[in-house]
Amino acid sequence: MAKRIYTTILLALTLTFVPAMVTSASARIELSEIDTQQIKIVLNGNTLTVSGAAGKTIYIYNLVGMPVLSIKIDSAEKNIDLSNLKKVVHIVKIGNISKKINLLSR
Repeated sequence: MAKRIYTTILLALTLTFVPAMVTSASARIELSEIDTQQIKIVLNGNTLTVSGAAGKTIYIYNLVGMPVLSIKIDSAEKNIDLSNLKKVVHIVKIGNISKKINLLSR
């Protein structure tokens, strides 16, 4: 009898909190899509151009996951010289957006 009551309470709590979790997850996904449309990351030779990310910080990681560079973006468009980085593949992260950049072919 106690097991049945415990199961009923657990099921009621689960059903109470699941819709709230699903709604907030959907909101996060929509925000990421909005951020993706506004922020542009373009690699041209040794220069990484970032636009639409004023006030955010850009992080660049190597493929092992170690940070190699972080810069606060203070304008609507920022050009970053990457000539001092090794010629390997890196990951650029701004907020929820991540992009792979290939420095091998420069």
